[in-house]
Amino acid sequence: MDINDIIGLSVEGSLSLMLVVVAYKIYRMKIQSHSGCCLEKGNGNGIIINTANSGVSDENDVLDKL
Repeated sequence: MDINDIIGLSVEGSLSLMLVVVAYKIYRMKIQSHSGCCLEKGNGNGIIINTANSGVSDENDVLDKL
C-alpha cells in the first residue's frame, strides 16, 4: 500500500463516520408538528394531526409556541 492509498482510505472512513453522526443527530432532533386539514368554520369537522418523535422532552412547550 502506498501512502496515497492510506490517505484516501482514511478520508473515506472519516467522511463515512461523519455521515453516520449527522444522520443520527437528525434522527434525534427535537421535532413536533401540528397539522389541520379540511377544517370548516363553525362545525369543527376535519382532520387534526399531532406528531412528535422521542427527542421532544415537553410536548406542551412546543404546542404553546404555535
